Amino acid sequence: MKRSRKSFYGGVVLVAVLACGQLYAESPTVETANSSQEASLKNPGFEECVQEEVKSQTVFGWQLNKACPSVVELVDDKEKAHSGAKCILIKPQAADKEGHLYQVLPVVAGKKYALKFWAKADAEAKVKAVVYQYQKKAFAGSVSSNDVPVSGKWAEIAYNYTPPEGVAEIAFVIAVTDRPTHVDDASFGEFQP
Repeated sequence: MKRSRKSFYGGVVLVAVLACGQLYAESPTVETANSSQEASLKNPGFEECVQEEVKSQTVFGWQLNKACPSVVELVDDKEKAHSGAKCILIKPQAADKEGHLYQVLPVVAGKKYALKFWAKADAEAKVKAVVYQYQKKAFAGSVSSNDVPVSGKWAEIAYNYTPPEGVAEIAFVIAVTDRPTHVDDASFGEFQP
């Protein structure tokens, strides 16, 4: 696995070469009430998305991995959403690549977290939760759940993750392979047994 760090407008561009290509997290930042608190996901149910943002491939609170050839569409139909009125449709553009939608979040090493989201597809597709780990803003590897096949019914994808020593930030990635897949209702927080 290759790793590199490059300057970008005074910030940092993290480049991680992974199965889908590269993940670019330009100057990863997180928002918290104060530095001792952890961030929560922004826009976990995609309800704050607007069509104009999605047309330009930006999704409020979420970032699309530019290195993975995929398109994101806003589905504004409460009959198709898992809950609420909206969900996101991720369309991988190459059969052997994954589409990635992600957020960068702070974590505490040694603390156990639960990462979850809901997914469904019209034809069988594979999805998984992926975690890119960062130490001092530098990429430090990735871990993921197994591929989970989804089809016509909503399925919850859950992954429990404990950051190793030195990891202070992660990118929580929703990864879609093979087919267009609806995703909704992501969550991130301390694991509750």
